[in-house]
Amino acid sequence: YITPINDDGWFQTGDYGIKENNRLITYGRSDNQIKVLGEKIQLDKIISIISSRYDFDFTIIGIPDERNGMAIAMVTDDYYTGKNAINEYNKRSISIENISRIIEVDKIPRNELGKINLRKLQEILEKTKEA
Repeated sequence: YITPINDDGWFQTGDYGIKENNRLITYGRSDNQIKVLGEKIQLDKIISIISSRYDFDFTIIGIPDERNGMAIAMVTDDYYTGKNAINEYNKRSISIENISRIIEVDKIPRNELGKINLRKLQEILEKTKEA
């Protein structure tokens, strides 16, 4: 299935990103889903399940994975609580939705409305990868 071109000449893919130095850099999807082994995984669903049991600052993201295409990771500033939440969640989820990695950051960046600033988070994660 190919999405039709809109009136501005673009395909509506559901991805979001920026144009930088004549390159298109994607930061994820507007609907917050990823594909793991060809299966669509709703990241907001995972966030909702964990948030219903734990009260700490975290988000769930997709990260590139050589074997599966994408993998599910938790980003948090509270490694201990995050690890406990992952262990409990993974026991109850189907294996394709398991969280395979935890990434600890000093602070999850948020905008003035309290929403996660995905662009700044991406910058933090890139620096973490380089270190």
